[in-house]
Amino acid sequence: MEVLGIYIAHASVSEMVAAGDLALEVGAYLNAALSMHSFCALHACSHHAVSQHSKEHEAFENTVYRLAGLPIFFDDSFRRHHTLHHSRTNSEEDPDHAAAVLSLPELGQFLNSAHNLHIPTATPWFHWDDVLTRYASVETLKALLQADDQRLQHVGRTLEVTWHRAAGVAKWIAALMFSRFPHRHGTNGIDHELASFFDGTCRAQDQVDLWMMGEGYHHGHHAKSDIPYTVLAKVGAELEERHPEMKLASRGMNGRDDRELGGLSDKLTLDEPAPDQRSWRRTLLAEGFIDMMETDVLNAIVGFADTVISSALDVTTTADLRLLRNFHHEMKLREAEHSGPVPMAGWQESVLADSTQAALVREGARIKTRVRKSAEHVGNEFIAAGGKRTMYRSDIKGEYLRFFTAVFRACLKPRNTDLHPATCMSTLLSSEPKGADVETVPSYLESTLPSGPIQTAWGQGSEHRTQSRAANLLSQIRSRL
Repeated sequence: MEVLGIYIAHASVSEMVAAGDLALEVGAYLNAALSMHSFCALHACSHHAVSQHSKEHEAFENTVYRLAGLPIFFDDSFRRHHTLHHSRTNSEEDPDHAAAVLSLPELGQFLNSAHNLHIPTATPWFHWDDVLTRYASVETLKALLQADDQRLQHVGRTLEVTWHRAAGVAKWIAALMFSRFPHRHGTNGIDHELASFFDGTCRAQDQVDLWMMGEGYHHGHHAKSDIPYTVLAKVGAELEERHPEMKLASRGMNGRDDRELGGLSDKLTLDEPAPDQRSWRRTLLAEGFIDMMETDVLNAIVGFADTVISSALDVTTTADLRLLRNFHHEMKLREAEHSGPVPMAGWQESVLADSTQAALVREGARIKTRVRKSAEHVGNEFIAAGGKRTMYRSDIKGEYLRFFTAVFRACLKPRNTDLHPATCMSTLLSSEPKGADVETVPSYLESTLPSGPIQTAWGQGSEHRTQSRAANLLSQIRSRL
């Protein structure tokens, strides 16, 4: 249900930016944190941490995975290469290995090249069937930006920053905090059969732990990857308390020492603080609101959104932006392309500026009030769409898509404007669905996620087929509104 809260909060921030109630760079930074949170949910699903390997819950887990991928522009291909990351950690075959071993300028050049509004096809794991959600997202943004209606163009320009650019900021932070620092100069069991497990992946500390939002006990994640981010930090804290010898064997990485010259990070001492428990406190709140659904679904929806935006505000106002600006400088990103709104080259003066953080401190209460109000609208739309006012935990799977339909209806439903959702959605479509065997939204979301590397003999699939599938799915979404 955290993903539902993320959608509500993310959309609320975009609405504030569109209305001029929040600066572009502030909205991009805050939504980047929400996108990082969404990535954690997707990441958990990629490891069967939701279904716990049960076929009964697999379709639901696949749905959560794909919905969680939308805010950060991730798609089915992540499942493929992340599986390889875990089986070939720190080896040349590890897709994340480059982020861990490249110099900061080299990593900056790589990330800058992937920051544009396009589908990157020049990767060894690319297949058109894997990128349906990202393709639909990109084409949606392009359609809005190129619309004849000025209001739709304004929506497109806003989302270009609060959705796409925010996802770019999130991916940049994730490349550092998820891919680089936990695996920096780590050994691997392929080339070093006798290497200690604790020398392969670090436990996140300080700013790395903060931005990983629950995945900071990362060497524990590599040991037991189906423990979800919602409880991983709590499990890690309890494990270290009961087995201090395991804590002493662990290596930590705080992100402040990039160790360009090589060498494993230092081992932890008993005085090292326990893993950050922000994610566990967030989980306790979310669990409480799930219990509340038995008597009051509407207020539970508000609770999910409030929990998520509070978490994002905590992270963004606690983060060391001077450290992030230093990484931006060391990666030579001032030399990146300056085009478009909130360009990567200017992040030090926009997204990563102290004034951006100060604005969130100053406006945090107002943002939370706006998110809660939006959540109330979502709740009303949920009931209007046939949703239940009370439900048990076991009912959530059956009602899950209805929650997200309500989010879209609340965002698109005219309040002080005549921008009707049907008009808006029709702008995004090039064709109507054809034939009786059209892929439905639920069937796509629930379908089996790919695993394993792409075989060269398969080719890259058909862009035209993906375009047709995207048009069909968008048309069905319109009919649901």
